[in-house]
Amino acid sequence: MKNTEKAILALVLNDDNLTPLLLENCDESFFEDGEHKTIFREIKKLWDGKCGFNYVTFWDHVRDRVSEFYYETFCDAVKGVDDPRAFLLQNVLRAKQEKAKRRLLGCIDQYLKEPVIDWEEIKGIVNDASVRGLEIENPDIQSAYDRYVEWVNRQQTGITLGFPSLDKLTDTFCYGELLSFIGRTTTGKTWLALNVICHILETTTETVGLFSMEMPKQAIFERLFQLHHNMSRWDVKLNICEKERVDPFMEKFKQLKIYEKIYSVSDIARIVEEQKIKIAFIDFLSLMRSETEGNLYAQTTQKITDLAQMAKEKEVLVIVMVQLSRAAGDGSIPVTIDMCRESGAIEEISHFIYGIYQPAINPDLREKWDRKLCVQLLKNKRGPTSSIPCSFDYAFGGIREIPKDGS
Repeated sequence: MKNTEKAILALVLNDDNLTPLLLENCDESFFEDGEHKTIFREIKKLWDGKCGFNYVTFWDHVRDRVSEFYYETFCDAVKGVDDPRAFLLQNVLRAKQEKAKRRLLGCIDQYLKEPVIDWEEIKGIVNDASVRGLEIENPDIQSAYDRYVEWVNRQQTGITLGFPSLDKLTDTFCYGELLSFIGRTTTGKTWLALNVICHILETTTETVGLFSMEMPKQAIFERLFQLHHNMSRWDVKLNICEKERVDPFMEKFKQLKIYEKIYSVSDIARIVEEQKIKIAFIDFLSLMRSETEGNLYAQTTQKITDLAQMAKEKEVLVIVMVQLSRAAGDGSIPVTIDMCRESGAIEEISHFIYGIYQPAINPDLREKWDRKLCVQLLKNKRGPTSSIPCSFDYAFGGIREIPKDGS
C-alpha cells in the first residue's frame, strides 16, 4: 500500500492539474502512511488557497515534516508513466479495493463471532471502493465551459500591475507568487512600486503591506500623496491640511500598511500573518536583515529563497525590489536577467522579473528619452516577455505606459 500511495501523490506533485481528481476520490483517511498524510494535507491546503506547485517548490512546504531522502524517491515512482490520469485512477482504485477487502474480511470475522449482518455497513464498504472519473465523461461543450469557469475562479485574483501590454502577457497574478523588480539605483524602482500600489488599491479590497526599509514613512506618504493628486512635493506641503484633499486620499489608502524598520523574512512572515496582508511589497532585498551567516551572495540567495517559501506558505503575493550592481552600468542601458546573478537565486526562484532603466541618464539619449523610462518583463512563467516605453512625470512620479501610436 505504501508504494501505491506514493505513486498517487507523486503523480499530483508532478502535475498539479491532477489535484481535483485526487481530492474528488481521496481524503486524509485514505492514506495510511504518516508522511503521505502530511503531503496530502499540504496539497489540499495549497489547492484550496489557489496556489500552484510542482515537485521542487512543494518541498519547501513539507521539508520539516517529511524525510528528504524519502521525498527524493517520489521522482522514481512515476517514471515511464504515459497516461498520468489513468494511472492515478488505477492506483486509487487498487488501494480502495484492497481497503474494502480488508474491511469485508473483518465483517466476516465479526459474523463468525456474532451472526448478525449490518447491511448498511456492507453497502458503505462497497460504495467507498468506487472511484469517480473512470465512468464515461460528459463530452458536451457546456461541461468544458463549466470546468473552465471553475478553473478561472480558482486561479485568478484580478491583480495586475497597471501596464496593459505587459499585463496581457502575464494575466492576473496568484497568491503564492514572487515578483522581482530589478534595476540600478535612481532608475525609479520605488516610484514603480508606488505606482503599482496605487493601481492595485483600485482593484482589490485585500490588505497591502509596504516594507520600506530604505525610505521613512513620511517620505512614502508624500510620494503617495503626489501620485494620488498628481502634484509636486512642493504642492503637497501647501495642500496637506486641506480636508477635501486629505480625506479621499486616506479613504483610498486605508488598506495599506507601511513599515519602515529593517526586518528579516521571518519578521515579515509574522506581520503578514498577524495583519492578514495578501500583497507584500519589499523595498529592497539587500536591506533586509539576514538570518544566516556567510558571504553576501549566500545571504541574498537565502533571503530570496525564504521569501518565495513565505509567499507560498502564507498565500501572499510578494513583490520585492532588487538593486543591481555596477554590472547594470549607469542605469541607462536595458536590464538583463544575468545582471542579478550576483544576487543569488533571483533568476531561478522568481516567478516574474521586471526590469527598469532610464535611457535619459545617458547624455546622448537625453533629448529623445526626456521624461521617459523603460519597463521590461524579463521573466514570465506564463510565456512571452516584452519591453515597453513609459512616460515618467518628474514632478509627481507618475509612470504610464506609452501606447504604440505614441498618444
